[in-house]
Amino acid sequence: MAKLTKDELLSKITERVEDESLKMELLEDVSDSMEVADTTEADSLRSELEAKKAEYDALKEKYISRFTEAVEDVVEEIKEEEPEEKEVIDVKEIFNEEEEVKDE
Repeated sequence: MAKLTKDELLSKITERVEDESLKMELLEDVSDSMEVADTTEADSLRSELEAKKAEYDALKEKYISRFTEAVEDVVEEIKEEEPEEKEVIDVKEIFNEEEEVKDE
C-alpha cells in the first residue's frame, strides 16, 4: 500500500465512490484532515535550535578550557618563580653594632 498525497486520495475517492452523499462526506473529511502544513515556522525554529546548540557547545568548551588553561598557567608561574635571596639581619648583630658605637 503506497502513501498517497492529498490530491491523489481525493481523485481516487471521486473515481471509485458512487454514492454522492458518501463521496461528499469522504472528500470533506480528507480535505479537512490532510492540510498541507506550513513548514516555514518549523524550519525557522529548527534553525534557531541548531544555533542555540552551537552556542551552548561553544560556551561549554569555553567553561571547560577555563579550568584546563588555569592549571597550565599556574604550573608555568610556579616554574618561573625563583626564591629571592633576602638579607637576614640578626638581632644580636644590631645590639653588637650599637655597643661598638657607644664604646667609641
